[in-house]
Amino acid sequence: MDSIRDGNTQGTGNKEKKRKGESGVWCASVISSSVWGICISYLIGKILPNGFYKAFIDIKPKQLVYSVEPIPFVVGNPVVSVDNEELKPDDQLIQTVEGETVKLNMSSFRTNEPVSLKFDLDRTKLTPYLGAMGHVVILDENAQKYLHVHPSNGEEPIFETKFSNPGLYKIWAEFKQDGKIRTFSYVVAIAEEK
Repeated sequence: MDSIRDGNTQGTGNKEKKRKGESGVWCASVISSSVWGICISYLIGKILPNGFYKAFIDIKPKQLVYSVEPIPFVVGNPVVSVDNEELKPDDQLIQTVEGETVKLNMSSFRTNEPVSLKFDLDRTKLTPYLGAMGHVVILDENAQKYLHVHPSNGEEPIFETKFSNPGLYKIWAEFKQDGKIRTFSYVVAIAEEK
């Protein structure tokens, strides 16, 4: 393991730690005297076209409260007036990825009600991934509200959540089937409670 070097950030009293590894520099900086911010290089296998993006870093520290906030970034020199594709709710909540079909059944499409997200899929091919039978991430249409939902039990791909605001939401469900991780996405409209 490479050595870790401590140093002071000019005039702030904040400390910075850096460790040089095989794939580049990893760094962590103190944001305040008790909170660490982490800087990690992460490579993706796709080239992103010029545009405005938001990243969500979801790392839960043990025994600490945390929240995930969007981190905006820009690729290239995008035109300011970009025509983004309008988000529209799916007519049917059925997706097929690489020959595997997954249907989403929701118990409610209203705010402030408990919502069960039940995924119908071939369970004979389903195996745990990162300690769970699946993972679900939900993002609102403005890419401001982020939820990471785990299964309600260790045996079934059923997730519990609640939507506090009406609007459009994109749901990504990730499952490991036959040793391969696949992501299925859905867009749903959530209405005001009755």
